[in-house]
Amino acid sequence: RNGKMYRIDQFSALGSYSGVSTKDRFGTCWFSMDKGLAGITRRGDLVQIDDPSKLPSTLFYTLTSDNYGNLIAGTNKGINIITVDQYGNVIHQNNYSSKEGLDNSIIWTIAQDRSGNMWLGSEGGGLYKYAGETFTHFNTDDGLNSNIVFSILEDRNNNVWLGTYEGGITVIHADEGQPQREMQIKNYTTANGLTSNNVATVFDDKTGRIWIGTYSGISIYEKDKFYRLNLLQLNNSTVLTIYQSKSGIMWAGTDEGGVFRFDVKDMKFSGDEWSVDASK
Repeated sequence: RNGKMYRIDQFSALGSYSGVSTKDRFGTCWFSMDKGLAGITRRGDLVQIDDPSKLPSTLFYTLTSDNYGNLIAGTNKGINIITVDQYGNVIHQNNYSSKEGLDNSIIWTIAQDRSGNMWLGSEGGGLYKYAGETFTHFNTDDGLNSNIVFSILEDRNNNVWLGTYEGGITVIHADEGQPQREMQIKNYTTANGLTSNNVATVFDDKTGRIWIGTYSGISIYEKDKFYRLNLLQLNNSTVLTIYQSKSGIMWAGTDEGGVFRFDVKDMKFSGDEWSVDASK
């Protein structure tokens, strides 16, 4: 606030570790803590969810929100869908695990597509699609290159991109109503130009380019081809997250190399790669 950082001690009972966060449709910012969820509403009120009956697990791997006012948490016990109001009060809660068809309960990543479907990436169980009643399961038997899914993105053409461990990128062209076995699934690896087959994050920028954060820097997909982003400080880094600001500035967060910032206007294309003038 006002360009300064403030410590919030009111959440101390929830622990000191905050792992993942999201902003819900009402503007409340939520943070996972050791013993629950801490929220700051749009008007600045502090709220928290720590009732064990609402939180079957507080080991949060991912936290997101949908267009209906739900918080969706991926934990070691499946996914927890919590409906909240504008004040952060819990209206309804459901947990989904193996009993509901979620064979692998460790969920690394969650994304909602434009049709309202939830896509869940798991640790060893592949991919799950939740359409509101049942789960549809995808794994290597259905064409995926890996059953460990770290990140999910729906691009502007409704293709679902998966960043995987040791399997590179999988792209699913998921037409509504199309039988699962007939969905078009394509896999891309280092043989297709990726910098690494370990993909931690996938992001699309304002122009529709797909940015892929890997264990060996960043690849960029455009015009049906993968290109390396040659930025010396990033080339050997594990890129965990990528973001673009409204002004076009790209941000890349790494495992141990810190955060990198550069302007897309400073990118130059030469040969088969993009480069950035690191002096700017």
